[in-house]
Amino acid sequence: RAIVSRTDDSDVDFNQIAIDSAGPELIAGLTAFDNHELHTEACWYVSNLCYSTEPGINALIQSGIIETLFQCLQHTPDNALSLIIQALGNIAGTSPYCRDLLINNDIIQKLKQLNPRQQQSSLEILQMISWCIVNLVRDEPLPSVDTLMELFELLPTLLFMDDQEVLFNSSCVVSELAEIGELHDVMIRSGVIGRMVQLLGHSCHKIQYRSLQTCGGVAAGNDAMKQVLLNAGVLKLIEPFTRSGHEKMKHKALWVIMNIA
Repeated sequence: RAIVSRTDDSDVDFNQIAIDSAGPELIAGLTAFDNHELHTEACWYVSNLCYSTEPGINALIQSGIIETLFQCLQHTPDNALSLIIQALGNIAGTSPYCRDLLINNDIIQKLKQLNPRQQQSSLEILQMISWCIVNLVRDEPLPSVDTLMELFELLPTLLFMDDQEVLFNSSCVVSELAEIGELHDVMIRSGVIGRMVQLLGHSCHKIQYRSLQTCGGVAAGNDAMKQVLLNAGVLKLIEPFTRSGHEKMKHKALWVIMNIA
């Protein structure tokens, strides 16, 4: 754990060395569910191993890391579960190929199955779930529309939380997908559009920016989509941004108004 957690400026890739020399053995430590201390340590070092180069991640995949991490989602206690989700998020963010492997192995369904645990879960777990979702939509080409619709089922719960990190991650996902017309109906039904309009009034500028980007994408849709924004009170909330000293925010606000008009 200490070796693969190093953050110094050394040119030595300790993660790659660990993967090449003992990848399968390191992964095997994750399945020591009857040894809490060993399992927790394995969760720590594997989450760091999964923050590696694409060749390193591919080697871990060949050693069965995805199947093992999915098994851990069911058996790992909450105090280490965020590390398992972090490892999956690291894999998802490595490349579209790695992301699609996770999707094809039902990662979204497995994250949804964590929902019954969310009421009892730590905030850290929810933060990691929201971050993992970001990595599932980060790279082009995007997953299929059917996959994105399934993903949207996770968002309403996260978007209505108060935690700033969860809100930012979730709003990033919505803003990236807002211009996909096939998703607009599910965005309306789930209350996501109305919530993103509300978040224009959030105190965090990063969340405001993502909300503006979402509103602009939705406003580029048909008249029904524009009406949804108007009914949610977008004009009142967006007006202060037209006088903002932040040029990017001002530009996004004017873009929303132009699209509505």
